[in-house]
Amino acid sequence: MNGRKDILNAWITIEQLSEGSINKKDKALKPLHTVEKDWNKFFLDFLTKQKEQQKVSDKFFKKSGLVLYFDIFNFQEIVDILREKYKIAKTHEEVSNSDKFTFSVYFDNQLNFIADKLFYTMSGYIRRHGDLPKDILKVENSFRENLNRKFDEDFNTAISELLQNYNVTTENFRYAFVKNLDNGDVNLHSFFIGDLNKQRLSLIKIWKDILMAFLDTEKI
Repeated sequence: MNGRKDILNAWITIEQLSEGSINKKDKALKPLHTVEKDWNKFFLDFLTKQKEQQKVSDKFFKKSGLVLYFDIFNFQEIVDILREKYKIAKTHEEVSNSDKFTFSVYFDNQLNFIADKLFYTMSGYIRRHGDLPKDILKVENSFRENLNRKFDEDFNTAISELLQNYNVTTENFRYAFVKNLDNGDVNLHSFFIGDLNKQRLSLIKIWKDILMAFLDTEKI
């Protein structure tokens, strides 16, 4: 066992678990209150309305688009899963009460799927599978390729399947207008610094216990 490599991987995992936070109370993030037969029209109408409301010119609207956040949940679920998985006793340390999303998908202003902006979170994988992935990038790439094929065939069908497969409700889903897709990564990895730091502290404590239990070469 390579202790230093394992410790480095653990820290990388902590950083990955810190990603994907979302503030459902943000007014820019819209819950879904309807079931549509034509999602293409629904989201195109939304984009057009946002263009008008935010007074985006035709020139700059070419860089605008749409983001969808699927399978939103409370971060405490991940802490509980990790503690159960690695038999770590609960303590009284403060834990962030922020929310995470499992994955986000981006589209341009014509609803063309932007594959390279897909983001599948480590937290979302753990919540759905109960364990850490061997390689989250492989998981993300496989998911990306699958969605790319589906959206190439038909936007409306692909969206309908995603909404059904992930049991979308007003609580676990949000969508938003992205004024400039070139800056979309800000939304993709958006989180409050205070919440992020609390999450890291909690995860570091958990991961330290895990490493102390399973590594036989170094102490942290």
